[in-house]
Amino acid sequence: MSLHLPQTLIHWLLAGAATAAVTFFAAGLTLYFERSPRPLWVMAVHYGSMVLAMLQVAGVLLLPPRSDALAVLGIVMFSMSIALYLSAIEAAQRTRLQRSFIEHPLPDRLITDGPYRWVRHPFGAGYLLGALAAPIAIADLRMYLIAIPLITATVLAAAREERVWLSSPRADEYREYRRKTGMFIPFIGRGI
Repeated sequence: MSLHLPQTLIHWLLAGAATAAVTFFAAGLTLYFERSPRPLWVMAVHYGSMVLAMLQVAGVLLLPPRSDALAVLGIVMFSMSIALYLSAIEAAQRTRLQRSFIEHPLPDRLITDGPYRWVRHPFGAGYLLGALAAPIAIADLRMYLIAIPLITATVLAAAREERVWLSSPRADEYREYRRKTGMFIPFIGRGI
């Protein structure tokens, strides 16, 4: 398959949506999340994920979409990932959260407003939407190969965070919260 810049408006919009999503994620990592010291392996996961996300943007830019309809679906998914990401930041407000795979300190409160009312990991849900948008919109095996480690890292980080909350002094409060909310999708994964 040949690489070339987008030939249609819909493809340019898809590339713009992918670029915007990765830009928001990178800015959020830098500006919003705590900058506590990180073990080398955590830094490798964080920076490796950013490299994969940039490769994903390059793929969206240079590889042709499957169809206009799936390009539109990709645009919607990238846009939803940004909206979810920004609404999670807004809901957390004064609570600075740790980056993924950093366990302590826990936030000073359990956030249950905004998208947290429906899902326990709205940042992760945003990352998953962004990671899945490219292979849905672009017909190339490389988009799947990029998405798989991004999805894996997101799911593992969320599972790890769940274990930390469940072993904390606020475990009962978190169990009750888990009973009411989905992990990444509302109503799916309650209590898991």
